[in-house]
Amino acid sequence: MKRFSSPAHYRIAGTDLELIDVLKSKAIYFSDPWEFFLWASGMQYLFRYMVKGEPDKDLQKEHAYTNWLREYRQEQAQQARKDQEDHRYDN
Repeated sequence: MKRFSSPAHYRIAGTDLELIDVLKSKAIYFSDPWEFFLWASGMQYLFRYMVKGEPDKDLQKEHAYTNWLREYRQEQAQQARKDQEDHRYDN
């Protein structure tokens, strides 16, 4: 795949790696695309917070995505428990 020139805040200093390489390597651990999106978005802001020039703003955004991820995982767990309970009563 052809590489585009990415900004320094997405490159790993001293390597040929970029944030996209890290995200791609972790994507296999996620079966849920929305969960991956929330995690990857949070990582993007955490990755660049000291480099881009607006650390507080980036940390606020990372915090928002982390909270949304936590809430989503809690909702998924709650739904799974409900589904399991419903299934138990169906039998």
